[in-house]
Amino acid sequence: MQLMRPNWVLIALGIALVAAGLWNVTRRRSPAQPHQAAAHPVVAEATERQPEQELLWSQVFSLSPGGRFSLRTEGGSVRLEGGEGDSLVVRVLVRGVRAERARAWWRRHHLEVRAYPNEVAIAHESPRREALWEAFRDYELEFHVRAPRALQAHLTSAGGDIFASAFAGRLEARTAGGEIELVGVGGALAVQSSGGNIRLRDFAASEAQISASGGDIRLDSGRAEDLRVRTSGGDIRLKAVRVGRSLALTASGGDIEAWLAELGSEVNSLRAAGGDVVLYLPRSIPLRMRLRGDRVRVDSALAAAHVVWEGGRSGIHLEQSPKAEGRPLEVRASGGAILLRALR
Repeated sequence: MQLMRPNWVLIALGIALVAAGLWNVTRRRSPAQPHQAAAHPVVAEATERQPEQELLWSQVFSLSPGGRFSLRTEGGSVRLEGGEGDSLVVRVLVRGVRAERARAWWRRHHLEVRAYPNEVAIAHESPRREALWEAFRDYELEFHVRAPRALQAHLTSAGGDIFASAFAGRLEARTAGGEIELVGVGGALAVQSSGGNIRLRDFAASEAQISASGGDIRLDSGRAEDLRVRTSGGDIRLKAVRVGRSLALTASGGDIEAWLAELGSEVNSLRAAGGDVVLYLPRSIPLRMRLRGDRVRVDSALAAAHVVWEGGRSGIHLEQSPKAEGRPLEVRASGGAILLRALR
């Protein structure tokens, strides 16, 4: 009878795993040191950290209003807060890892910092291979930024969330799979998420272009001169929103529900493919309506004279005569219903 030969590879792997676990338990706690990158800081910042967070890197730069700041991160989340003065403060923190491992973990990341006159660009790359004991851990990398309110900011994350508040400059926020939330922002906005939800509150934008793939979009209490919102596979919700010049809402596979305190003076277009459109409007705004959907219902307080109803394979078509005056409104719901209600 032949005995089975031991698998020395598996035995060696088991010994390595046990040794790694014992090393993690017995190591003494030591503070994490910041990762050094090519940068031109003005001064170093000493700030309080939130519990269960480890500070990995921190720099302060000087940027006057109108300057440009860009941040690109692979997998990290971004928090941007506008403030007074000309100081741009950038901190990198991590959750879910103890201090003794934060330093070694951060060393495998690459951080490139470029500082020019009135411009700062930061690019972060994650390690291509994680250590064996880190592959199954849920580390959360966060970039905290405090910038002058009137700065131009370009934020990009490969899968992380983006949050911005109290910011009045031009803002571009893009993430692949994460969520985006903006509170109290102004200026020109360009917001895009691939797979995550987008929410804006208390905003005042000269123009806003917002798009999501597979996520919902919600706007609460805001104003924009030109507003473009598009989603594929999600819903669009607007509440107490004012539009100055042009409005375009497009949903593919989702519903549109909009409570508009003011319509655009030139263009107002709402289109849903495979979903319904519910629109709440002030009774005091005169309208020139053109509606097309499988089912159309208009509140009597909004309906005007010179209206023609038509039925056909494409659904019901409601259009006012060209002589009607008021702000233009075009609503289409392919495979869905249209409901217009007057705000009380």
